[in-house]
Amino acid sequence: MKRSAFGLLLLALLLRCSSSSENKTVESCSAGDTKACTLDGCAASRLCDPTKGTFLDCSCNVGGSGGTGGTGGTGGTGGSGGTGGLAGTGGTDAAADAPNDASDSGVLDLCSMSGCKLCLRADTGVTGTSVVTQWQDSSGNGNHVHSVTGVEPQLVPASPLNGRPALSFSSANQGRRLEGTTDVVPAGSVRTVVVIGTIADANGGTYFTFRKTANLSAFQHFLYNATDYYIHTDGTSTNHAVGTATAFPQVNQKFVSIATTGNPSGAWMTLRFNGVEKTVTPSTPALIDNGAAGFMVGARDVNNPGQSWDGLIAEVVVFDRALTSDEATAVETYSKQHYGLVF
Repeated sequence: MKRSAFGLLLLALLLRCSSSSENKTVESCSAGDTKACTLDGCAASRLCDPTKGTFLDCSCNVGGSGGTGGTGGTGGTGGSGGTGGLAGTGGTDAAADAPNDASDSGVLDLCSMSGCKLCLRADTGVTGTSVVTQWQDSSGNGNHVHSVTGVEPQLVPASPLNGRPALSFSSANQGRRLEGTTDVVPAGSVRTVVVIGTIADANGGTYFTFRKTANLSAFQHFLYNATDYYIHTDGTSTNHAVGTATAFPQVNQKFVSIATTGNPSGAWMTLRFNGVEKTVTPSTPALIDNGAAGFMVGARDVNNPGQSWDGLIAEVVVFDRALTSDEATAVETYSKQHYGLVF
């Protein structure tokens, strides 16, 4: 009897489970579906198992991944630096923080300008410090200059020209010069000479001479008495002068000189000095290149040290053409920006 009662009870339980299973509804779902449910201690939900198409057991909610952030807008391209000017916003800083190399976008490189035949820069190509024995031409034309024993200039690594290198042609040893053996431009041809430096003596001096000669018979550029700018061009000693002291440098003043001669499409000689264009007299052309082949930096002629340059020279650049007005302005802007000139 006991066994019979136990059997009946077991049978009842089985029938009840079977009935519950048959009445239970299985909900289908798709990937991403959720269903709220109740679970002690947390907000809960049932996630869909996409492989079975059914909901999983109830579980506490876990924060979902944040939505993908929107793509940031493209930054504006930095403006290109104007010729000799500062780089645009976002461009490379063209301030005077390094030599005028490729890393300074917006800084004018005179050596790469069209028609450059000679480019001497004190920040590159200088051999020696207390005694400079060679200054290499950066124009690519091989017009290097070398020293003359006993009258070598000196390199000033951090000069008053904005802390940049410059060569010193000091009156302590008059006649200091560097000589080249080549003719930078053909005899009688148009040329523009750009010089950036300082003057240390009120008597001025010669900073560049075409051809090498014994006595004033070469085409040359030089300052004299800090009031006049002379060009000896007739093969003897006639001066073509700018006869005014206005805008000429005083002792230790920084300067940039841009002199063009032989321009067939304009005045035979033009001179811009620290941004001011000067009137040259007389105006009659007399463009003669006498003397031995070669040229000199810092001297008038090989036998007369009395009118050699006394001051610093940071750059000497010669072109085989006249510069446009815009190019001359760009050179002057560069001299201000790179060497700290003020005018």
